[in-house]
Amino acid sequence: MRLVILLALLVLFAIAIVLWMAGGVQRPKVTQPSVLELPGVSPRPRTATRGPEDLVVVTWNIAWGSVGSGGAKPKEHFDRTLEEMGRVLRSFDPDVVLLQEVDFDCDRSHRQDQAEALARTVELPFVAKAVSWEAPYIPFPYWPPEDHFGTMRSGGAILSRFPLADHRVQTVAKPDENPWWYNLFYLFRYYQQATLQMASGPVRLFNLHTDAFSQENRIQQARIVAEQVSRELLPRTVVGGDFNTVPPEATQRSGYADEPDNSHVDDPTLEIIRGVQGLVDTVPGPAYLENEEAWFTFPAHEPNRKLDYLMYGAGYRVVSVEVPRGLAGDLSDHLPLVVHLAPIETATTSP
Repeated sequence: MRLVILLALLVLFAIAIVLWMAGGVQRPKVTQPSVLELPGVSPRPRTATRGPEDLVVVTWNIAWGSVGSGGAKPKEHFDRTLEEMGRVLRSFDPDVVLLQEVDFDCDRSHRQDQAEALARTVELPFVAKAVSWEAPYIPFPYWPPEDHFGTMRSGGAILSRFPLADHRVQTVAKPDENPWWYNLFYLFRYYQQATLQMASGPVRLFNLHTDAFSQENRIQQARIVAEQVSRELLPRTVVGGDFNTVPPEATQRSGYADEPDNSHVDDPTLEIIRGVQGLVDTVPGPAYLENEEAWFTFPAHEPNRKLDYLMYGAGYRVVSVEVPRGLAGDLSDHLPLVVHLAPIETATTSP
């Protein structure tokens, strides 16, 4: 009897430890985090040739600055990577930066708030954070223990030259096909939205990161995002992020050299988001097919597919759009996508 009681106590203790490590049984939720205005940071002067209501927007999955050889990395690695990322972002002279896979307070990246660090370097004073993965201890990679991620507080962020308001973050359900114990520690995917306050009126921003491994989950997330964008759409709207899917026009949709088991066959994720009335892809199908390789964003060292997107509302036109491969090819596993938008009413030439 004593042995049974002892075993039961050990099992309860083990369950308590696991629940503590995972931060309990977490559910999808909607939050309204405050927007941070960084003290002592003023926006850099904009490029003289840019219109006063133009926007240069960058979306970039920065992979928490971890790209390189496997295993845990020293603080110096992240310091160097963030410094270089900041230099690259500054070269684009952005007004808005949409970031995914950003660490805010994580053991794996030595507890540095990467969103704030990049915002200071790029001189974008307004920061909106979307925490989508938070736990006291993540025991991954499983071995060796010294490589464990440990304390986790990560997600996405919007960095802005202009004030941000109405910030809202929604996390979405984890894949049903994952084992329950795996989902305890698995990250939530999310979207965040905010309103950019410009002199001529508001601009709606959406930043999202959909599931990379579960097509069913990714489709569900795309529907949630499309519904919300449809409700909140303004003529001046920007939607971007890591959609983790390829365009329906893509020549290759499976059998990738880096991920041979990953497939986007019969994946309507992008079509669902493109289907929002009044929303336009900055690289629509015909433009994409003219030169597929020019738009590949993943994997950065040898790109073979486009996973990252920016879309805009009817109040804008595209001045330019590019994937700058040479500047950022070894800083993340994704390449950034850079788009210059101009308001329709001030446009004087065709895109």
